Amino acid sequence: MFYLWVKKFTLILLFFCLILVGANFILDPYIHYRVPNLHPPYFGSDQRHLNPGLAKNFSYDSVIIGTSMTEQIHIFDIEKMLGWKTLKLSISGATAHEQLQILSKALEKPSLKNVLWGVDVYSFGGETESYRNGKENFPHYLYDSNFLNDFRYLLNIKTLLDEIDIIKKYYLKKDRFYFAIENSFLPRETPKNRNLAKHFLDNTIGTRPRGFFSTSHFQESLEKNLFLPIKSNPSVHFHIVFPPYSILAWHTINNQGWLLEALQFRLLVANGIQNLPNASLYDPQSDIQLITQLDHYVDPTHYLPIYNDIILRMIKDHQNTTLKEIKEGNERLHNSLKTIDPLNLIKEHGFDF
Repeated sequence: MFYLWVKKFTLILLFFCLILVGANFILDPYIHYRVPNLHPPYFGSDQRHLNPGLAKNFSYDSVIIGTSMTEQIHIFDIEKMLGWKTLKLSISGATAHEQLQILSKALEKPSLKNVLWGVDVYSFGGETESYRNGKENFPHYLYDSNFLNDFRYLLNIKTLLDEIDIIKKYYLKKDRFYFAIENSFLPRETPKNRNLAKHFLDNTIGTRPRGFFSTSHFQESLEKNLFLPIKSNPSVHFHIVFPPYSILAWHTINNQGWLLEALQFRLLVANGIQNLPNASLYDPQSDIQLITQLDHYVDPTHYLPIYNDIILRMIKDHQNTTLKEIKEGNERLHNSLKTIDPLNLIKEHGFDF
């Protein structure tokens, strides 16, 4: 009797597993195997899970790589100004090594010509091969070409639940914003200045253990996660952009005691790519006029889309930044922290504390 019960239970369990695998393979919410037919692709899912499928199955000649600093770049603006057919592969809060993982998927495309890469100093601290939520929680099985480990995707109830949620959003018309590729990974709203003063006074931006943002960590991470893919792909042009954090973010970095390391990071990047013919550097980050316009920021680091036009114009007009100009920019940033009182600047712009 017990043997028959176990046998029936095993058969029933196997049946439901087969149904789950079949449903996930056909519905495929993360576009791992194909672009979906039941509805347009949904660009609002977890980027770490969705991006490898986008990189593998979409047609493009250019990609956007970076953290949330690059999320609000409109791909249609890039197409209009630069003529690139672009796919956005931003990952919010991504470490440098996570960015390398998705870039490597895009580099498998022979059609890839341009990479617009927002290089954040915050992403290159710590261990060279670090992951924001731990290596064990990163979906490597979606990034490799080994079909055998896809069971973690196919035999996963969360995969099916995510697809059901996507179907509801589309067919019940609850939320169709992210079904348009031009809205891929855009912030749903920009709560202008809501948290600007609060975040600055909290002094928690980029908080990490002592020594996390060290020059040695920066150098090692840059070598593997930035310079190596540029050197290894001479037919692809890498447009490296330093995101224009507000002056408040620089004051926080200074208060946390790693300003010299952050400035050195800028020099390391500039020095590392200055002799690479397929890389260009753009530095709106040290433009004091830009970074003191607090009306153009959501919080001390995240700027409003108005600055994207400036960045794209720099790329279009080939306004590359030289190593000498980075040194001059570092001096401006350093001096501005001595002359610009952040609390007075916040008051001047009429923000509440």
